[in-house]
Amino acid sequence: MEFETQKYIDQSAKLAKRLIESQTDPYLHKVLTYHYSKNGKCLRSRIGIELGSVFGLDLSLSMGWVTAVEMLHNSTLIHDDIQDGDEYRRGQESIWKKYGVDHAINAGNILLLIAPLAIQKLKIIPSKKLALLDLYAHMGASVVRGQSKEFVLKDINASEDIETDYENCIENKTGALFRDVVKGICILANKDPLYGEKLSKLFLELGVIFQIQDDILDVYGTKGRDEIATDIKEGKISALLVHFLLSKSSDHEKVVRIIQKSREQTTTEDVDFVLGAFKQENALEKTVSMLKDKYDIIVESELVAEDKDLKLYLHQTLKKILGPIAHIDSIQDLIEGLEV
Repeated sequence: MEFETQKYIDQSAKLAKRLIESQTDPYLHKVLTYHYSKNGKCLRSRIGIELGSVFGLDLSLSMGWVTAVEMLHNSTLIHDDIQDGDEYRRGQESIWKKYGVDHAINAGNILLLIAPLAIQKLKIIPSKKLALLDLYAHMGASVVRGQSKEFVLKDINASEDIETDYENCIENKTGALFRDVVKGICILANKDPLYGEKLSKLFLELGVIFQIQDDILDVYGTKGRDEIATDIKEGKISALLVHFLLSKSSDHEKVVRIIQKSREQTTTEDVDFVLGAFKQENALEKTVSMLKDKYDIIVESELVAEDKDLKLYLHQTLKKILGPIAHIDSIQDLIEGLEV
């Protein structure tokens, strides 16, 4: 399927730029201009735009919604870099590293708070506008719950069910934006609410797949940073770590001690030890299996089977998401099973 996605991505970026210019002082504007100088994938807004096209929606009606979602996402990235101590984002210094933590907090806050103004600009009936504003608030709260859960999970031994807790974390932190951008498009396209719920749940699974892919990419690829395995240094609970922990390895306690070290205390030797432990317990293979379970939910869905355009679009999107880790044979097999 062919879309005029970039045209609308550019329009969305212009709307975000106008809002930022109108609501920031000169210094904060400089900080955010720096952040936006390197384009991200805009995956969430792309999904909104392209799904709107599949539905035959007048895409001018969706601009305010996808812009708000993307601004919320960028707000979380800025704050996430502070909390994780990540010094690079999109191949350049993260905002906190370049301008300081105080300015980075302000930059993330302003994006979070002015994003609903994009929704207010939509030329739609008041009841739809109110529904989208309500959805934005719930979506933002879900993302923060996921982020909170991520830090709670750093106390690994306190979790009674690490796999369930991890999935709950990423469903909120990552999956919510995928789910709710679709809910918003369904509202704008006048879709039946039950249909919107069912479809948004599939996109929640897509968001979980994206996060698992990102976990794999951190160790077996590159994220545009100057180092690999940053999740280990940051003590993050990744899908790879979860499956290692479930293996009950004799190295369990040592790996936990390394994960719970501060970033500054974690050595190259520590990282190499954890990577070796992952390999010993087949953590990658188990993580790919987890990803495949989510993949199967999407490709085997009756909702998708009943709509050839939706099926083709979801298959195309899965291929894009899995592309960065296609060098892994089992992932390439999944890509080859898609109808694109």
